[in-house]
Amino acid sequence: MHCDPAVAGLRVSGSYPVGSRAETRRTLVMLVTTYPVQALERWHGRWLTFVPR
Repeated sequence: MHCDPAVAGLRVSGSYPVGSRAETRRTLVMLVTTYPVQALERWHGRWLTFVPR
């Protein structure tokens, strides 16, 4: 995971499921719908960057 400097200071709190690929996907959906960020995936989801929306 990587955070763009524009969103690196954003405080995120909560409990998020990350055990399986489906749970991780669900967590990403929760994050991008709750916070002003979007998630850019590369290398089939192995590299994730959060950037401003």
